[in-house]
Amino acid sequence: MEEKSFVELVSYLGEDAKRKITKSLIESFANRKDLAEEIGCSYSTIKKWASGTKPGERYLSEIVKLDFERTNDAQMIVAKEYLRFQSICNTLGIGLGGGSRLSRFFDRVNADGVKILHYLYKNGNARINELSELIDGASHSEVIRLMRKVINEEAEKIFGDEIVEFRESAVNQESGDVITFAWWLTQTGLEVLKPDKVKDNVEAFQGDRELTIVYGSAGKEYSNPETETSVKNGILTIKVSGGKA
Repeated sequence: MEEKSFVELVSYLGEDAKRKITKSLIESFANRKDLAEEIGCSYSTIKKWASGTKPGERYLSEIVKLDFERTNDAQMIVAKEYLRFQSICNTLGIGLGGGSRLSRFFDRVNADGVKILHYLYKNGNARINELSELIDGASHSEVIRLMRKVINEEAEKIFGDEIVEFRESAVNQESGDVITFAWWLTQTGLEVLKPDKVKDNVEAFQGDRELTIVYGSAGKEYSNPETETSVKNGILTIKVSGGKA
């Protein structure tokens, strides 16, 4: 297998898979100094890896390549990663080799983009430090660039609108909690990734002396809902009922 293929493969492997392959390779060498010479690093570096330190990116492709040559472990680990990735694609409705707009979109978004969208699909929202950890400790600026320059730009080309957005304050409709400074799927993102689960959209924006609540209905026939507001024991309750347009 070409060196370039191993470099590309490493970018698709999760952190757990990388650790397992590194551990497998270390265990395959009776003398770790021999492994250090094979990899092209110091013996002290190998000892740090053995104790749990993550190898640098410059070594990972060589580690995977060597383990492919010396053991069957790497092949099995990569096969499991492929099945995991395939499961994510199935969850997101991505057909392998399909010609749908969603399939074409994911063909243009890299592995990190797929990880982020799957995370938002499962969790609803995420702060930037969560996304940074998710894609192997990328810097915040790298995450923002990925969201805006890769995911959203490709989404605009294919779906006509952005599918992720940053919100300073918004209500998590599952828990009712107000989430601050996080990334969310847009309404278009929900329609694309969760076509059967689009719900009414509620957002809260808190100022110094006022709270503004923005309500958007997923049902077009309820574009002018009726509202009832009450305050009891310091709790503000707003009821929304279907008022047809």
